[in-house]
Amino acid sequence: MKMRITFLTVTVLMVILVIFNSFIFWSLRSRLYGMESTNLQTEASEIAQYYMTNLSDRQGPGNTDSGAIPLSWLLQYHRTGQTVAIVDNTGRVIQKIGSDSSRELSAAYQAANTHRPSIKFSAPQGHFRIFVAHAIIDSSSKKIVGDVLILKHASDIQEYLHALLFLMSLGTLGAILLAGFGGYITAATAMRPLTKLVHFVQKIQITDLGKRVEILHRHDEIAQLAITFNGMLERIERSFQQQKQFVADASHEIRTPLTMIQGYSNLLKRWGKQNPDVLNRSLDVIYQESTRLIELAEDLLFLAKVELVAREEAPECDLDDVIRETIDAMSLMYPMAQLSLSLGVGKIGMMADSAWKQVITNLTENAIKYSESPARVYISTWCEGARAVIRVKDEGRGIPETEIPHIFERFYRVDDARSVDGGTGLGLAIVKALVELYEGDISVRSRVDEGSEFLVTVPLRPEGA
Repeated sequence: MKMRITFLTVTVLMVILVIFNSFIFWSLRSRLYGMESTNLQTEASEIAQYYMTNLSDRQGPGNTDSGAIPLSWLLQYHRTGQTVAIVDNTGRVIQKIGSDSSRELSAAYQAANTHRPSIKFSAPQGHFRIFVAHAIIDSSSKKIVGDVLILKHASDIQEYLHALLFLMSLGTLGAILLAGFGGYITAATAMRPLTKLVHFVQKIQITDLGKRVEILHRHDEIAQLAITFNGMLERIERSFQQQKQFVADASHEIRTPLTMIQGYSNLLKRWGKQNPDVLNRSLDVIYQESTRLIELAEDLLFLAKVELVAREEAPECDLDDVIRETIDAMSLMYPMAQLSLSLGVGKIGMMADSAWKQVITNLTENAIKYSESPARVYISTWCEGARAVIRVKDEGRGIPETEIPHIFERFYRVDDARSVDGGTGLGLAIVKALVELYEGDISVRSRVDEGSEFLVTVPLRPEGA
């Protein structure tokens, strides 16, 4: 990881430096050649004006007398590596000062004939030269009678640019090496907390879930990772403890009916054949306990697959219709119970039909079991903003205040003596699991001998879903 970060840092820096240095080099190169061309163009213009001024009383540039205007006047424009010449319309050199031959001047003149202001071209030796041609115009006829040619070697500019390119390349190489070294040190420093976290994770065993990662700084991504990991450890530890408690409670709940079935089976073997009362009582107990085992097994299986079953179904249902159908079915099961409905939600997209049926069934059965016959249960729904609210209220025995925090725990039951049927102790746990699965909340308000009220709130179907 450290080498990858270092390589990435060096690569990005190298690309940036190459682009930046190339821009600087080519911009400066263009600027230098442009300035030199402008200076030469100014000189050529001055020479043309001087020539025409001093030619007013003489013959034109076509005169074969090279002394018509003394050559000494061109000496002031002589520079090292620069040739200045005056040519007629045919390209014949009339006056010249400098080391370049007339042949080279003619070649440059022919190359520049289509674009007179200035050109840059490479000589046969590979050295760049700057060439400027300025027309000599007869003031009376307004015709071009010749040209001023300036041919300058650009070796000084080339040497400067070569030195600049060498320094830029050397600087880029040095910057890349320093960046590689600095990047590795930075990556190693930045990765040190992550390396410690990796070593810590590797040492964690199932018996060490209580350990937590030490967090020194809380303002960087690695600290956020450590905080997230600690939160995950807390959830795993809590889940593991709940799993252990669940296994212990399930074992206890299963052992009790199995023990009773085994005991009454032995009783049947000894005296059941001769004693009809023993036979009938044993059969009744065996039937009740086996039924209780079946209910317990079904609840445990439902808890195990609650998330899978709920999410496999369609994510939309009409809540009021589902509640109405569920209560109609329960009215047949509990004909003595008085079940009242007040519904006003409609479609909701956060829970499947089967999940809602399970929630309403468990809450309603719980209300009936903890009420005196005839039980009165009120089921109502309404909307509060973007959430749906379901209320299941009874007028039963109520729940002691000390037991309310525990009623949603698995296998927890309020004093069995207060109910007709103690149940499996999983009904409210299933309701809570389903509601929380769909980002909802469940709460309870209860007073002893006055009844209980369960409130479920879940998000409504999103707009446009």
